[in-house]
Amino acid sequence: METKPLQHRFDLDWLRVLAILSVFIYHSTRFFNLWDWHIKNAVTYVWVQALESFMEIWMMLLVFLISGASIFYAMNKGGAGTFFKDKALRLLVPLLVVVFTHASLQIYLERITHGQFTGSYFQFLQQYFEGVYLDVGSAGNFAFHGMHMWYVMILFIFCLIFYPLFRWWKGSGRGVLDKIGNLFASSLDDAAGSGFPILLLGLGIQDTALEFGAGGWGFLY
Repeated sequence: METKPLQHRFDLDWLRVLAILSVFIYHSTRFFNLWDWHIKNAVTYVWVQALESFMEIWMMLLVFLISGASIFYAMNKGGAGTFFKDKALRLLVPLLVVVFTHASLQIYLERITHGQFTGSYFQFLQQYFEGVYLDVGSAGNFAFHGMHMWYVMILFIFCLIFYPLFRWWKGSGRGVLDKIGNLFASSLDDAAGSGFPILLLGLGIQDTALEFGAGGWGFLY
């Protein structure tokens, strides 16, 4: 049986570069916005806050969109074992490394600059596993989500939960997937199209009580 060679998507590569660059710029400027953060500059700027508020509208949505497309094409590379092994190596291993290295250092810097701890980094490590750190101002220290690697943790969990759905969409459920795509595509041609209300509903979920998540984003959203 002849298998069709996988086509590399250079457009996804460039979107990934732009998305990561946006994430880098966003976090590199948070020292200067008006909100509290791990480390703050003495002088803050309203225009930085406005820029970041604009980026928050689309930045993580773009990142998850790229990840979803990448997973869709990765389903052609093998069965469940190959898929989960690949995701564990690409997502879970880096996450665990960050949890026990970079995340602890980041929380230490926050505690030092906020006057919540005095001492060396190695002295702080003795308290690192006391309580769970959720966000700036949290009483706990242990960042099981890897701080700004929370996206990697959520992506890995989503892969575990939705693998059967992904596999179905790639197989017998491909027709259903095409109909969903056409439904949302109709909103691009006509604002009154059938997909437009669904898009508005999806965007509105973020402002409901379903906001449990990380990085300011609700997991369900």
